[in-house]
Amino acid sequence: MKLPDCYGAGLLRMETPSLEKARKALEIAEERTSRGKALLDKGFYEESLICCYTAMFQAARAILFKEGIIEKSPACVIAYLEEVVVARGDLEIKYVTWLDTYRKERHMGLCGFEPLGTSEDDAKLAHERAGLFVKEIKKLVNKKK
Repeated sequence: MKLPDCYGAGLLRMETPSLEKARKALEIAEERTSRGKALLDKGFYEESLICCYTAMFQAARAILFKEGIIEKSPACVIAYLEEVVVARGDLEIKYVTWLDTYRKERHMGLCGFEPLGTSEDDAKLAHERAGLFVKEIKKLVNKKK
């Protein structure tokens, strides 16, 4: 989806910026990153990957909250990050690509009829990327305007 479509469909809307909501979303992101690691360590690779995606998604929501945007669609969060945050040079596109990849895998894992076949290496990579993603978004949230 593109941003005009997201706003037009009410999937993104303007609201008063909230650093408080942004920080709460980052707390959740950090907790989910830790939970993803615990699941990984216990051999629950698919669940770990999904938890790591959730960590990244919550971190992404943090930047939107800081900028006064409310979302109703993960795809529109991707669009906002790409078309606004990456476009202005605040975030590398690789982070958005990671988020979108894990968004799609999460969807297949939750809505599909087959297991994802997530390997230990896949889960380790997801955990590593989630940590980097959350760290990068945390820097943006804490950055002074």
